[in-house]
Amino acid sequence: MKIHFALLMSTVFIAMSVGTARAENGTTEAAPAYDGATDWSGIYAGLHAGFADGAAVAGDQFVPGFEAGFELDGLLAGGQIGALAQFGNFVLGVQGDVSRAGLSGNYDFGFGPFPNISMEVNWLASLTARGGIALDSVLLYGLAGLAMADTTVKWPGGSADPTYTGYTVGAGVAVKLDTKWSVFGEYAYYGLGEQEFDGDTYDLTLSNFKVGLNYKF
Repeated sequence: MKIHFALLMSTVFIAMSVGTARAENGTTEAAPAYDGATDWSGIYAGLHAGFADGAAVAGDQFVPGFEAGFELDGLLAGGQIGALAQFGNFVLGVQGDVSRAGLSGNYDFGFGPFPNISMEVNWLASLTARGGIALDSVLLYGLAGLAMADTTVKWPGGSADPTYTGYTVGAGVAVKLDTKWSVFGEYAYYGLGEQEFDGDTYDLTLSNFKVGLNYKF
């Protein structure tokens, strides 16, 4: 999680540098780089890719002092669609997104993984409200909303396909490239609740960092 936060802060720093450079250029040129530089309002859609990790922790801990469960990590990619409305420097909106995920991990009692007991996260989806501050061509924002994760678990003699539901919160930064295109970097935490399988309950939490490209219609 610390790594993801550092990546987000690096993205914010780069985006702020881009915005500052554009603002400085605007003071020396007769016309702005493009019309509508501060207008984030509208409907948009795009693609994203990133990395996620997390854990599905067992409710029954068989060995005191050792956390049993699945340690998960992997890549994800998908798409998003949303709408924003700008009021002065404030921006509000809503977004839905779906990611095809390649997260996986084996069961670990705390001493080492068991290769014949595995869990995979097949996809993630969320519907979030967003709010932020526009600094010319840079948008700093936070997000919160509902989330779902489809998983597959396999063990000797059985399998299950639990679907987790819960919440997500996060923050990000977006930078306009022109009136239509923008890029973004975003960190999100998922608290996806508990599901029961193979005689125990497992609490699933994930963190992800993703970057993407949006087009405003």
